[in-house]
Amino acid sequence: MTNKTRKTFLGIALAVLILSCSVLVVFAVSDGINNQDAVAENTVTPQPEEAPITFKSIDEYDIKPQAKPGSKAEKILLDVLSRKNMTEMEIRDYNATPDDIKELTYEQAREQERYYRKLFDEAKEPANWDELEKDVDNFRKSEKYRLYANAIAVEQDLVEVLRDELLYRATSARFERKFYFLDDPEFMETALPEDIRREINAVAWCDFVIKVTEDWVVAQDVEGANKQIEQLRRIDYLFGNYNNYGAINYYTTDTSYFTGLLEKYNSGVPLDEIIFW
Repeated sequence: MTNKTRKTFLGIALAVLILSCSVLVVFAVSDGINNQDAVAENTVTPQPEEAPITFKSIDEYDIKPQAKPGSKAEKILLDVLSRKNMTEMEIRDYNATPDDIKELTYEQAREQERYYRKLFDEAKEPANWDELEKDVDNFRKSEKYRLYANAIAVEQDLVEVLRDELLYRATSARFERKFYFLDDPEFMETALPEDIRREINAVAWCDFVIKVTEDWVVAQDVEGANKQIEQLRRIDYLFGNYNNYGAINYYTTDTSYFTGLLEKYNSGVPLDEIIFW
């Protein structure tokens, strides 16, 4: 497959991945240059929230996971629900899954995901529209199996899913901030000091999340796995919160807060003392 074709597929792949992410990663491109009052109001270093982060239980969602009564899919779903509370995004992904895929176990779904992804990755440059459609269809199938497997993942499997997804988002976000801003000579020469600080803080935050996520070790027991799942979801929540409201959180008077996170972590300070759960 040529580079040109792979770029086309990459665009399709990224579009699907963006729509399927559990937390929509949106980095605010600041309009603070034209709104100095807003910038001035947000020059305070971020402080811990007053109340701990809480997550809804499945009974609080407006939607519920649906499987045909008496089917193999229902048995698999009931087993999953006995071992974890599905998130709202997991429920949506599960309900969007075709009925035949819902009857697959986690391992079977992963096997199918890898099969269709391999077909897509190893495809040659399509010679006609039909071949192109076939390649795109293989990618879409791999995504269906991936989203279903993610939705029903429990315990150690779920730790790996959350870790990989968070690492992917943080790594992608860091690349974008570096490539489009800090590594761009024109930006560095023309940007206002607060805009440069914003990007330094954004990259520092990504560095911290990446390091913490990379250091995670998949637990070998249910209790340990459930604790890691909770912690990973809270880091994911904070990651999305800072990114979605970046213009507020990144506009600090200096860079000590965000750059200090990784410094504290590397020095051995417990994670619970670095970020607020």
